[in-house]
Amino acid sequence: MHKINACTVRCQNLDFYRGSQLIFRDVSLLATPGSILMIRGSNGSGKTSLLRLIAGFSHPQNGTIEHCFDDKIWLNGPAIGQIGWLGHKNGIKGELSILENLALWKAAGTSADELQQILQKLGLKNLQSQPAHTLSAGQQRRLALARLLVGQHPIWMMDEPSANLDKDGSRLIEQLLVEHTANNGTAIIASHDPLHPNAPVSFIKLLCEAA
Repeated sequence: MHKINACTVRCQNLDFYRGSQLIFRDVSLLATPGSILMIRGSNGSGKTSLLRLIAGFSHPQNGTIEHCFDDKIWLNGPAIGQIGWLGHKNGIKGELSILENLALWKAAGTSADELQQILQKLGLKNLQSQPAHTLSAGQQRRLALARLLVGQHPIWMMDEPSANLDKDGSRLIEQLLVEHTANNGTAIIASHDPLHPNAPVSFIKLLCEAA
């Protein structure tokens, strides 16, 4: 396992609107290396919007977002190359094989042996030559999870990570989170499904502001 560059994520007094509609206001949070932050809230409360703000895909109307590394602080902008994203969509290329998808995502210095170890861990090793579009929904979700592992990102942003996964798949996510946080990684997760990783976990609950 490669040692990652630990990062603290700090958000202060965030307001976010979609058009003229207020989604959430005055949200502050802290996610530290070696820990998991779970974002809770009802549908429409802005869980995905908050994840996208932290990842730098969109911007708040008010407030600050900091990604704090030992040698650098990113303020109100994407921490380029530092965030592993798992969204609702898997983001895989269906015409490419499993192994070809991993080759596109892998960080510099990731060896062929390491790719095989990741495929083994995710239960995809015997399918690695198959085009991704032939996989089941659960297998495609496992392939999307592989992006987090091969990218060696210090920050994992996960939106409903257990979608389309069975109980074994959910347990796999929990184990991956344990390993990531043990390596001083940070994880921020929005999920309706209960996850119980054996790692430090804190929670933030968003209230639905939309009228």
